Amino acid sequence: MVGPDKKEKRLRYLRQYWTSRVKDIPGILLNTPLEDQRSCAIANVGIKGMNPGDMAKKLLSDHKIFTVAINNKNVIGCRITPNLYTTEGELDIFIAALKKMAASS
Repeated sequence: MVGPDKKEKRLRYLRQYWTSRVKDIPGILLNTPLEDQRSCAIANVGIKGMNPGDMAKKLLSDHKIFTVAINNKNVIGCRITPNLYTTEGELDIFIAALKKMAASS
């Protein structure tokens, strides 16, 4: 019932929502282009000096946020994939977790 156009718009909004709030924070590395024509829902983020596997474990154990760690030659960070029904409040929890982790790294 939602349709592909509304899904795409919502997923781009969610990606833009959290990336715009963390992109300028020291220690946070966004590994995904922010232009709408280059990305939609999925983004990759890292914490400077933190192994992606450790980052994913910390997000899950401390904040109950599941991510997928990616650690290869071209991309080092965690894949963030909001659901169509992810709320801004849930993303605010994620943003706060990233800020806390970046401040302590």
